[in-house]
Amino acid sequence: MTSEPAISAPSLELRFRDMSRTDLPEIMAIENISFPTPWTEAMILREFETPHSVHRLAEREACVAGYMISWLTPPEAMIMSLAVHPQLRRQGIGRALLSDSLKFFHSTGIETVWLEVRLQNLAAQSLYQRFGFREAYRRRSYYQDTGEDAIVMVKKVSPT
Repeated sequence: MTSEPAISAPSLELRFRDMSRTDLPEIMAIENISFPTPWTEAMILREFETPHSVHRLAEREACVAGYMISWLTPPEAMIMSLAVHPQLRRQGIGRALLSDSLKFFHSTGIETVWLEVRLQNLAAQSLYQRFGFREAYRRRSYYQDTGEDAIVMVKKVSPT
């Protein structure tokens, strides 16, 4: 018998807000499940001290459902990490986080958004492509843990 996540119903509304240090246990749990080489707690804490770092999360029923960390260096932004709890994937949370962030980027005058995605992460690539990201180039053997290529993707943000 599998246990259901506490926030499993897709119809429940998401709330977006900035991350805080008190969210760290939930963020680390998602991070550790989601990536072969997860960010450390120290790395995520450092984002709170980085002036150009924007760190947002999606909550459902007061639980962290997903999060996104980006760096803004106008006129560009770089999506550093986007993760959704594995039990809550395919419910539109990643799409909603990305949409929320792209609206924010647009409002701050960002013109170009960059990101890196693993060659084998087809679900993430598909999500980014639906938002208009296109492959710019590849970084061969970029990920040290697997030797996997990174696809560098880019999107131009439409001017107002």
